[in-house]
Amino acid sequence: MALRVRASLDDSGSLVVKNLGPTLAVLVASPELLDRVGKPVSPEDLHRLPTMAMDAPVCA
Repeated sequence: MALRVRASLDDSGSLVVKNLGPTLAVLVASPELLDRVGKPVSPEDLHRLPTMAMDAPVCA
């Protein structure tokens, strides 16, 4: 079994695809990171933060 989070469901004859429901994207940071790089006060400040993200686009 594999769980995959994607914006669209791929059609494949070898996969059984089940929609488990919507997902929510949340932006988080540790207090230690914010102490080191500073707390962002505007969206433009986010470019200086190291990030990890999924490759798929986020659905609204």
